[in-house]
Amino acid sequence: MSNQDKVSFIQSFVDRIDAAIAANDVDGAKRLQSEIISTFASDIPNITSQLDARAGYHVYRQLNGKIDTPIKYIEDLGILRNRLVKLQLDIKEPIKETSSTPLISLTQIQNQTTNIQIDFDITVSAIEKIPDSSLSQEDKEILLGKLTSLKGCSDKKTKWDKCKGILKWLADKGVDVAIAVLPYLLSILKNS
Repeated sequence: MSNQDKVSFIQSFVDRIDAAIAANDVDGAKRLQSEIISTFASDIPNITSQLDARAGYHVYRQLNGKIDTPIKYIEDLGILRNRLVKLQLDIKEPIKETSSTPLISLTQIQNQTTNIQIDFDITVSAIEKIPDSSLSQEDKEILLGKLTSLKGCSDKKTKWDKCKGILKWLADKGVDVAIAVLPYLLSILKNS
């Protein structure tokens, strides 16, 4: 399988994750999480690290038939999405433009989506540049998962609720982290 085929294969999973997050489909997220873990376990070390569904507390409670707290499969998908995107970036070769004629016909909705994507990519880049002494790698993955789950929201109230949760989480992480994330949060809320 060529690198481009691998990137396309991974992208198919990223697209499925985006759809599950956008639909807030918990059952689909649960199935997709299992499929991703079994497919990419050999390619991504510690793929289950920091996943709520794999947390020892939930595993113990499930084995004893006592599930009293919901497992956050949607947020877990956000974490897995970021790991898959990182895998893509690790194997991606520069893809040459095949069309000499640029596509000019874009709608307003596509432009807004593109602007949000650029803001998200800039935010991800800023988070990855934060030194591990300010924000551990695990916290970076958690934060990226939270931001990815926010990205899939279309309801204004849900966006606000997720933003509040992220802001609370950011409160004890330091100024560098807040500087990296706040512009993205504001753009998400502004575009609601």
